Amino acid sequence: MNAVALPLLLFVAWQIVRLKPITRATTAAGALYWAFTAVAACLVTAVCHLETVAVTPRTGSVLQYLSAVLLLTPLVHILGARRPGITAWPWFVVLPLIAVLQWPAASELLGNTSDAAIRIPSPTVVGYLLVLLMGSGNYFGTACTSSMLLGVSGVTLILLPVTEWVAFSEKRLFLPGCTMLATAAALLPRQFFRQHVAEREHGQLWSDFRDLYGLVWAMRVMDRVNQFATRERWDVRLTLDGFEAAPVESESVAGTDIGRRASATGSPVEPSVRAWQVLCWVLRRFVETDFVRRYMPESPDLQDGPVN
Repeated sequence: MNAVALPLLLFVAWQIVRLKPITRATTAAGALYWAFTAVAACLVTAVCHLETVAVTPRTGSVLQYLSAVLLLTPLVHILGARRPGITAWPWFVVLPLIAVLQWPAASELLGNTSDAAIRIPSPTVVGYLLVLLMGSGNYFGTACTSSMLLGVSGVTLILLPVTEWVAFSEKRLFLPGCTMLATAAALLPRQFFRQHVAEREHGQLWSDFRDLYGLVWAMRVMDRVNQFATRERWDVRLTLDGFEAAPVESESVAGTDIGRRASATGSPVEPSVRAWQVLCWVLRRFVETDFVRRYMPESPDLQDGPVN
């Protein structure tokens, strides 16, 4: 039955490749490389779990745990995906995380010569699950929520058989875990796979950024943009759902082209050029000009800064 995991994992790898256009010219591009590495490890594990392959339970469990650890890395990469810190983040956070989580497996390999499957101790499992919760929770409430919940379920199923918490073979839950991962990949937002600029609207810039980077960075960007809005007394505010009318007590400056006031607070509005200009400038820590021009072809270079 574990042979079925191979096409499922190949589908996940294909979906990762299809995501490349949306992450091009962004700091999120590195997450795809981590994801592809994790899927490659899962594929090796799936091959080792085949009945026709002579691999000891020890080797199979080590590979399965390595796969589970690597599946964390795309989520952790995104949490540090802001310039200039993204340059050091993989070296000082992601790789040390892999080393720390892999240490119990390495210790058991070095100190035990039996062919029995390894069992990861509970403290390490709890630490793993905390990292998984932190990384996946970043996407709760975005368009990736369904994919995130299924992905977390799949990763957990791959992890559990190599822990002290269960007593059965590591092969038993591997196929259900891969099935969950494939379903999660299939449910990724459709807009991520649009190839042509003409298919993207400028209003989709913010929603794509939010769904790609998650709520942690979306909230940071939102707060920064709204600082401009408060200081310049705009009649719009940036929310997680896009630009909306500002509270009634926040009055706009007469005669300025900030945005068309909606009839009620919280109603969607069409922001002005100034609002988009500031948003794009704040996003420069995460994306390059080419990314913005997929939605706004006439956008100036992000490094020019917002016009006063």
